[in-house]
Amino acid sequence: MPITLPRLSAQALLAPVSALILALILGIGLLAPQSWAQEAASSTPETSQATGEAQPKATGAQAALPSADVEAPTPTALAEGDAGQDQAAGADGNPAQTSEQASATGGTPAEPQASLASDPGSDPVQAPEVAPVPAPVAAASALTLHQQASLDGCLQQAAPQQYGGPAFADLQPDLALAACELAWQVVPSKLGAISAYIGRIMEAQGETKAAYWLYRRAVADDLPVGYGLLAYRLMRQGDDDAKAALLAETGHALGDWNASNVLATLYAQNRVPGKGPSEALALIEYVAEQGSPFAQYLTAWLYETHEQAPDKALAWYEKAVANGEQAAAAFLADLLERGVAAREEGDAGQAVAAIEPNFPRAAALYWQALQRGDAWAAQQFIERGKERPGAIMLEIQKQLAAEGFAVGEPDGVFGRRTEQALRDLLARAAN
Repeated sequence: MPITLPRLSAQALLAPVSALILALILGIGLLAPQSWAQEAASSTPETSQATGEAQPKATGAQAALPSADVEAPTPTALAEGDAGQDQAAGADGNPAQTSEQASATGGTPAEPQASLASDPGSDPVQAPEVAPVPAPVAAASALTLHQQASLDGCLQQAAPQQYGGPAFADLQPDLALAACELAWQVVPSKLGAISAYIGRIMEAQGETKAAYWLYRRAVADDLPVGYGLLAYRLMRQGDDDAKAALLAETGHALGDWNASNVLATLYAQNRVPGKGPSEALALIEYVAEQGSPFAQYLTAWLYETHEQAPDKALAWYEKAVANGEQAAAAFLADLLERGVAAREEGDAGQAVAAIEPNFPRAAALYWQALQRGDAWAAQQFIERGKERPGAIMLEIQKQLAAEGFAVGEPDGVFGRRTEQALRDLLARAAN
C-alpha cells in the first residue's frame, strides 16, 4: 500500500537548494496539488532524443510514480559517487554503484550497484535493439547560437557521460551549476533536460531529495536521461524496486545507458521476479558493446562471478578501466594478483585461457583505487593486508612513502605503520 507523506514544502527545499533551483521546481509545477501523472499528461511534449518525435505523456512508468502532492520517500544518501556513475552511477551517469560505492564481503567482489522495452510487460532481454542516443539538445536550426552554446555548456559540465558530460566523480558542482543556471535562463524550451542535469549536480552535493524532483521533471517530458537518473535514485532508495524497474525498462527502450545499467543491476541482485544474473548478462553485454563504461564493468563482474569465465571478465575489466570506470580498477587488480590457470573444455564448462599473475600492474591499479578511497581495495589492504603478496605490498608502501606517510623502510611486510598509513590515505580520500 502506498505511503502518503506530507507535501514537500518550499522551506524544506530552501536550505539545500539555491533560489534559482527552487524557482525552477516551483515554476514547473511539480509541487502543484494535481497528480504528477496528470501534470505530465497536460504538459507540452518535448522531442525524444531517441526518436526525434514528440512522445506521449503519462506512460506506465510515469503513472506508477507517487503523485506530486506528496513528498517523495526520504532517499538514502548517495554512497560516495555515481552510476554514473554515474554509478551509477553512474551513476555515468552512472546510476549504478561506482568505484566509490563498491564494497565486498567474504573476499568476494561486491555486486555492482547501478550503471528494455517501453511496454512493461515485454521481455527487455529479448529485444535490446536500441540505437545510441544522441546528446539531448535541440536541433541546431531550432536554437540561436547563443542558446545552443549555453545548452552545450550545461551538457558538458553536468550531463551523464553518454550525452557528453563528465563521469560523476569528476563533476564540479560549482562550475556545472553556473553553466546550467545560464542555460535555464536562455533556453526555456529545454527545461526538462536542464532539470535532469541540475538534478545530477544536486546528487553530487548530497541533495538527493532535490535531485529526485528534478529527475521527475525530465521524466514528465519523456526524456531518456530522466528515466535513467530517476530509476537510479529509486533503486538507491531501495524501497520500491518495481517502480525502479519500470522506469529503467522505459529508459532502456529509449537507449539510455543509466536505465540499462539500473535494470541489469536489479536483475543481477535478483530484485526483479523471474530475473537473475543470466538475464542481467544477456541485457548488459549489448550496452557494454555500445560503449557504456559501467556496463563494461558489470559485464566483467558477471562473467567472473556467475559465468566462471575469467578470461572474458579480464577483457571487459580492461575496457572498463580504459574508459574511466573507476570501480573496475580494484576488481581488475584482484584478478591480476590471483591469476587463473588454463582450463580445457569439459564437464567444468568452456575452455579458459590462462591469466598470468601481474603484480606490478595489480599494485598500480590497487594504488589508483586506494587514492580514491575505493571500498573494495580498502578491504583488501586494511582487513586482509597480510594476505597480499609481498611484491604488491612493497609497491604500495613505496607509494605511501612518496606521499609523505610514515611507513618506515618499505619491506613488503604489512604491519601497524603500513596499516595506519593506509587508514590515513583513505581518510584523506574521504575528504
